Amino acid sequence: MRVLLLVAAGWISTAQGFSGLECKIRKLALEYAKKIQPEWGPHVQVFDALELIKCNETRPTGGYGRTKQWRAEPRDVEFFVDTRGDDVAHSGISAHAPFQSLFRAVQEARKCPTGNKRIILRKGTHFLNQTIVLGHGDNNLEITAFEGEKVWLSGGVKLDKLSWEKHKVQGRWNVWKSKVSVPDAVADNFVGLFSHQPHNRFMRARYPNAKNMEDRFSVRVAGNKEIEKYVAPPKIGGGTVIKVTYDGKKHDSLQSQYNQYRNGVCPGGPGDKNCSCGAWQDRAGPESTRLDISQSYWCGGADIAGGWSEMDKGFGVFNGPALPEGVVFKKDSELFNRSKLWSNATGSIVVAWRQQGWFVNMFEVDTHKRDQGVIEWDRWSGGWQGGRGWQVSKKGEFDPVPPMYIENIFEELDAPGEWYFDKHEKMLYLFHNRTGPPSNIDFIVPRLTELIRVVGNSSSPVSNVKISNIGFRDTKITYMTPWGVPSGGDWGLSRTGCIFLEGTKDVEVSGNFFRRLDGNGIMLSGYNRKTLIKGNEFSYLGDTAIGIWGFTEENMGTNGEQPRDIDIIGNFGHDVGISQLQSSMVFQAKACNINMEKNIFFNGPRSGINFNDGFGGNNTVRNNLLFNLCRQSGDHGPINSWDRQIFFTDLAGFKSLPTEISRNFIIANYGGSQGVDNDDGSAWYNIHHNFFYGEGLKQDYGGHDSVYDSNLNVVHKYDGQNCVNTWAFISNHSHVFSNNKCIVLYTGELGQLSGCQKSKGQEPTILLKNEYYTPDASAWIKCDGKPINLTTLQRAPFNLEKDSSVSKIPEDEVILNWARQNLLMSDHLHEQLVIDEFSIVQNNPAGAAPRKELSQHKWTSLNSVSRVSQEYEQLFRSLV
Repeated sequence: MRVLLLVAAGWISTAQGFSGLECKIRKLALEYAKKIQPEWGPHVQVFDALELIKCNETRPTGGYGRTKQWRAEPRDVEFFVDTRGDDVAHSGISAHAPFQSLFRAVQEARKCPTGNKRIILRKGTHFLNQTIVLGHGDNNLEITAFEGEKVWLSGGVKLDKLSWEKHKVQGRWNVWKSKVSVPDAVADNFVGLFSHQPHNRFMRARYPNAKNMEDRFSVRVAGNKEIEKYVAPPKIGGGTVIKVTYDGKKHDSLQSQYNQYRNGVCPGGPGDKNCSCGAWQDRAGPESTRLDISQSYWCGGADIAGGWSEMDKGFGVFNGPALPEGVVFKKDSELFNRSKLWSNATGSIVVAWRQQGWFVNMFEVDTHKRDQGVIEWDRWSGGWQGGRGWQVSKKGEFDPVPPMYIENIFEELDAPGEWYFDKHEKMLYLFHNRTGPPSNIDFIVPRLTELIRVVGNSSSPVSNVKISNIGFRDTKITYMTPWGVPSGGDWGLSRTGCIFLEGTKDVEVSGNFFRRLDGNGIMLSGYNRKTLIKGNEFSYLGDTAIGIWGFTEENMGTNGEQPRDIDIIGNFGHDVGISQLQSSMVFQAKACNINMEKNIFFNGPRSGINFNDGFGGNNTVRNNLLFNLCRQSGDHGPINSWDRQIFFTDLAGFKSLPTEISRNFIIANYGGSQGVDNDDGSAWYNIHHNFFYGEGLKQDYGGHDSVYDSNLNVVHKYDGQNCVNTWAFISNHSHVFSNNKCIVLYTGELGQLSGCQKSKGQEPTILLKNEYYTPDASAWIKCDGKPINLTTLQRAPFNLEKDSSVSKIPEDEVILNWARQNLLMSDHLHEQLVIDEFSIVQNNPAGAAPRKELSQHKWTSLNSVSRVSQEYEQLFRSLV
């Protein structure tokens, strides 16, 4: 299944390269990148990722990365840190007498209770032996790099005094070993390996081998030819079900489960081995009132909604999500025969793909039955790295059999670049990919998960902290420490980050480089207000770049313990999810009022932006470039959303203020089945003036009250969804699909509707004023699986697509000009941006009740998030 995803989904190409329109759209994407982020220079990385060399374009020169540092504002007090400094003999107050450690500088800055303070780091790599924790005594503090110098903070330990000896050096083998002098705590958690300069990541010994662990397309797995089955768990109890109904107060989703709140809590506390959700562990509230629990939407009872029917069978068998407790290899397979040679598989890690590539699970092996070809692990020795259980048949068997690889096996140290560490002997083994020993490599073992923690509380937040112009590297993997289930989406997540923020206000993280971290980049946990994340680069991360994750009191979201009023602007993110497929550039759960503008996100295994729920809403996603996402998964889009748990918030009660997705350039290639995938209950989205190349929209499974207007879709692949794919709706809660241009390059099929006529309190999507373009000007939509042409749809009994039309596909330049107009690629169109967005309200069908309500909310969103200038307020109010 995984191979099919990687091979079948991609770009349109010819034997010589890409098609003419394909190349023009790729070139336009590069032009758009330069427009929204001119400070990143020629965008060589974007050029490479778009593979423009196949379009006979000349690769730009000028290097990688941002062309200049952010300028620092004046401060009252400054302290300097240099790796050659002295924490005892120096005062730190000048560049000539610097401290040696950031920890010492923070201590000294804390003695200045008032005024603005700055800590300036000099060039080089600063190795932290402990996480820097900032609290109330660190208000008004900036940590930055000396202007013009490259500074890195490392969470690792540099391995000094290595003495390499031959272990197996003959023929193709070049394995060397060396004793390592590190503290026992580091040896016991020796789970990653980097080199210092150049900064590279090394692979643990594994089967099957991979050429490069950072290139997921070179990762090999063992499939059903080598795996007989996974060992199913015994049937144990489910969680204590928490169900809150909103009868008479919320009845807008056709799927009844999405008109209520459901959750399941394990009665035995965190790690409850008699509860089917015991694997997942998190906090129920902020650090100041910490309560550790095991809870999950997926333990909310057998009738919860979400996923395909065949994936829900396990709930009836196992009282909740099912995770395996071992794996059986097929007799006489290569994996079975190799496993008989393993001297000790205890402590090895099984990495297994969930169906459709939704995530990977990791399990730590504790039993190896060598003669039987069986490895097993203790319950809850992993499996929490995704939010859901595995697909189970009615017989209680895992079906289909997921592929896997296994790592940290000494006998599998058989390929260049692999390593193995014997923690008992403190011996490092390396298969060097050069002749001779690896004496010229400075190795680093990561020991810290978080490098900087800023922690206060909602009543007294840490304020006015700025972290800028610094490189962050070498953090430790998180996937073998328990993760939680943030909300009703599919995700599991570690509430950790290289920079961790909780209980903060007016914090800025700008101009930094997050590179080769084995966990998350930035985590906004609980109460955070007015956080600015601007101009950072995130690359080759193990997990997610930016995680945003609040707290609620079950369904009640009025306590304010959520990230709100967050700006994510001008960031450059690529190649995340090296360890965990279920990773994004931005992940959001139990948070609202989030603004994402002018970001460039590409090369990810799942969505670029993921909304795990609809908490509060009032988010903005505008002027971003997203492409090469969903590279290793299906049933997803570059922007994805769920809304299965209905929260009550102080913003909109049981509903959500609209989330605005506008003016984005989105390429839905690889496994991205839609540009925006509004899945399972997603509601109150205002999606307009975007340019989608791929497929545009899916809003199904109980979603409602969204507007999809004035978008340009160019559909280059065909799976039947194409322009529109929606369900039926409760009357007065349907979606609106209007004023769009949709160009389907290879068929006349425009999409699929489930329900095309009003009946029994239901109504279909409101379709009107759309322009469709197909190869021969024929067009039809499948209504409940039956093709109905556009002309028929416009007549009774359907009465859909009023004032819509179909024509032949226009010339390429016409399409590109339409894209430029939607993306405002001229320099003087801000006024037009505002007026065009207001016109959405005018163009909505008269008399539709949800549209009036939406327009009222629209002003709230524009005013608080999009920051429309005051001169247009009167114009807007006259329109709505």
